[in-house]
Amino acid sequence: RLRLEPQKPETSHQGPNLRRGSRRMWLMLAVVAIKDICLSEGGILSFALRCPLQTRAPWQATNSFDKQSILDMARISLWSYTEGFDKRTWDMMRKSVAGSAGSTSASTIPDELAKVFEQAGYAEASALEAALEVSHLASWYPDGEVVDWVDRRESLDLQGGVFLAPACKTIVIVFRGSTSDADWRQVWKIMQTDYAVPGAAGLKVHSGVLEQFRDGGEDGARHLIEQMRNLLVANPGFRVMIGGHSLGAAIATIFAAEVMQPASKLPQGTKVCLVTLGSPRVGNAEFADWLESQPGFTGLRVKNRADIYARLPWLNFRHVGQLVWLKDGQARTYARGVVPIESTWPDFLRLSKAGSDHELVEYIQRLKEWLDVARSPDDLDASSPRI
Repeated sequence: RLRLEPQKPETSHQGPNLRRGSRRMWLMLAVVAIKDICLSEGGILSFALRCPLQTRAPWQATNSFDKQSILDMARISLWSYTEGFDKRTWDMMRKSVAGSAGSTSASTIPDELAKVFEQAGYAEASALEAALEVSHLASWYPDGEVVDWVDRRESLDLQGGVFLAPACKTIVIVFRGSTSDADWRQVWKIMQTDYAVPGAAGLKVHSGVLEQFRDGGEDGARHLIEQMRNLLVANPGFRVMIGGHSLGAAIATIFAAEVMQPASKLPQGTKVCLVTLGSPRVGNAEFADWLESQPGFTGLRVKNRADIYARLPWLNFRHVGQLVWLKDGQARTYARGVVPIESTWPDFLRLSKAGSDHELVEYIQRLKEWLDVARSPDDLDASSPRI
């Protein structure tokens, strides 16, 4: 199976660097362990506190989501971890599928493309497999186009971009997850701060994520909102898909909230879809309720096994969107608005692997298993590609 091992731990691009924050990691494990003992299904306090039990809901492909589109968002997020999210790299991906009947293999991957991942810190063999994984995007979306990329490495390290997929009438906005010390400093600013929305009260969000989102002002993430709006005007009827992994998923959630405000001036009837992978909680219940209630908005968050970062911060924070929990080649899905206790005793015993479960390549592997287990024509109709 695909596992990417960076050559240097300090340049890992599979989410937060666990070695750098080992003490913090063990502190988080201790907090989650205590919480699991008390509040997991069958935990000693779950009945005493009358905590809400998990409410399952069947998975259904919709106009907003299907399994293939979630996998492709994961691949785009993997691509965003390189410093080559640009037109040149996209051209290399398309070159890898040219003349190969629309399919990719290790032999069709250009050396230049593999070097992009090597420069991002991956070992040679792992870089080739990563390049192969993201090149599948060119098979599905041969007419895709990289529109723009924001890079704020000189300050708070906000990075995100816009990808246009005309074949499926989709505009994709993706944000890169944590890779640097600057990212880590923002992650640990967990105090909540007010989030102003006209006509709504009591909304609060993670102060570090909001600060990073606002980095650069009109030249930062807000520039991507302007680009998205221009693309919607030029392409009537297109939908917007916003996503990312880890810290990138948290920033994507704030971005979605900004997009849903009247000041964004979206064309009437625009559908906005938020797909997050391994996202920490971003705001309080009032923030989540407000965002989920916005017309045209649909949210979906994916959690892999015992991913610890998808379970933090805990107190006074709440996730946004319907949960898809990847486990054992399948996915447990939950109704929108339900706040499940995302722990069972088997997951408590798996806490030692909670960090590796956060790696994006693990998400991609689990999503591919889910596709294989629950394959259906509606999800995998190659004649109707979709993001």
